[in-house]
Amino acid sequence: MTEEDEDPLAAVEGPEEKALSSRRQGLGLVLLVVVARPLVAALEQWFAKPSGTTGADDDPALWALWAIVVSLSQLCLLAYVLSRQGRGLGHLGVTARWLDLPHGLGLAFLIRLPYMIGGLATHGAFGISLVSGLSMDRASLIELVGLLCLAARRELVLCAYLMTEVMVLTSSAVLAVVASIGLQALVHPSSRIPTLVSLLIRCLYYWKTRRATPLLLADLVSGLWVTLHTAGAGG
Repeated sequence: MTEEDEDPLAAVEGPEEKALSSRRQGLGLVLLVVVARPLVAALEQWFAKPSGTTGADDDPALWALWAIVVSLSQLCLLAYVLSRQGRGLGHLGVTARWLDLPHGLGLAFLIRLPYMIGGLATHGAFGISLVSGLSMDRASLIELVGLLCLAARRELVLCAYLMTEVMVLTSSAVLAVVASIGLQALVHPSSRIPTLVSLLIRCLYYWKTRRATPLLLADLVSGLWVTLHTAGAGG
């Protein structure tokens, strides 16, 4: 009778543990793909002599194409992992609400604020992206698509998905925030203090609201603002 009594309990606990195992495996797969390129680049720099800037660094169109390929590959992997778990982007807070637009614009200002303060503290003046004129020279379709893909990758893969899974698996919001900031700093090793503060603002917003669309809009608006004003300065 004891074994018969235990079987129903095992049947109830089994699906939950299986779901958590599936989430761990999916998170591990996404993380492996995300960190693979930075690790390979680090090994190349360690064992080989620096080769200077690449064509993608010099040519905005090539840079945008690289951004599209890398970002879409990781976004497709995320969509595959979520679909295998019976979930979708809606579970990460991707919505289509009217309030997403004002929230996104306000958040765009907040995530640029650390750079403004940093420029004033370091150089006593605002950066190029604030004082230069607007130029449409880099407003090509491929570059706009590149900015959108990068924004989706940062906010959906490196922020919303990672934070959601870490919070579910560890029940720790602090660990989720630290994991997201740490991973993004690993992917972009040149991150400065204003960048880290900006990432903290994004993570805290997602932790508080669980809404990814305003983050995506804010990232896109911020990136577009910097790109067009930097081009206006001749940078």
